[in-house]
Amino acid sequence: MSAHEACEVEIDEREWLAEDVDLLCFDRSIHAAEDTEGCAGRVSIRVVGSHHSERRNLVESQVAMRYQRLTPRRNEHSNNALFSAIIGCHRELHTLSKPLVRADYDHAVDVWQWLLRLAPAASLELQTAGLFHDVERLESEPDRRIEQSAPDYLSFKTAHARRGAAIVGRVLAPLAMSAESIARIQGLVSSHEQPRLDAELALLNDADALSFFALNSPGFIRYFDAEHSAKKIAYTLSRMSPSARDWLPTIRLERRVSELLERARRQLA
Repeated sequence: MSAHEACEVEIDEREWLAEDVDLLCFDRSIHAAEDTEGCAGRVSIRVVGSHHSERRNLVESQVAMRYQRLTPRRNEHSNNALFSAIIGCHRELHTLSKPLVRADYDHAVDVWQWLLRLAPAASLELQTAGLFHDVERLESEPDRRIEQSAPDYLSFKTAHARRGAAIVGRVLAPLAMSAESIARIQGLVSSHEQPRLDAELALLNDADALSFFALNSPGFIRYFDAEHSAKKIAYTLSRMSPSARDWLPTIRLERRVSELLERARRQLA
C-alpha cells in the first residue's frame, strides 16, 4: 500500500437495506480499515450488490451521510493552518483505543460536518464549537456513561456543557486565536444544550441532534436500557428545529430507533 492509498471497505446494498440492519457491524469494518497500518485513517467505501440505480443511489447517499467524517469538507473559514491546528488539538485529546472516547470523537467530527451541511458558510467559531461541544465527556465519561443516573437530565446536560466551555478555553489558549473568538466558542459550547435566539447556537443544536440520529443512535440503544433510550430520543427530537427534522427521513435508522422516534413524534403532536 502506497503512502497515499486509502483502504477500501465494501458495503453490501442488500445488507444495508435489510429490515434488521446492524449499522454497528458496518462501523466496525470502517474502524478496522481506519486502524490498518499504512492507511493513516484514509478509507474509501464502495457500495456493492444489485444494479437497481434508484436503490443504489439511496444507499450511497445514506452511506455518505453516516460516514461523512471520512471525507471532511471545509469552507473558507476552516481551510487554513489555524483550523488544522484546532483539529490537531482536538484529536490529541482523544484516546481512540477506548470505545466510548472513539464514539465521542467520531460524533464530534460528524457534528462539525453536519454544521457545514446545514450552513456551508459556518464561521470558524461555530465549526470549532462543533468539534469541542462534548469535550467534557473526556473527563467525566471516558470509560462508562453516567447520564442515565442523573436525577435531573436537563440539569446534568447543562452542567456538562458549562464544564466543557472551561476545558475548551484552556485547550485553545495556546493557539493564535483572539480572546473574542475563544470567548465566542466557549459561549456556544456552554449553551449548546439550550438553543435560544442565537442563530449559530440553533445550528449547533441541530447539528448535534442530527449527528445523534445519523451516527450515534445504534450504539446508544445498545448501551442504555429501553427507558433511557426513549427519553434520549424524545429529548433530542424536541430540541430540533422544523428544518432539521426534515432531514430525518434521509437518514438510515435502525428499526428500534425508528420505532422510538415515531413514538416521540406522536407525543409531541
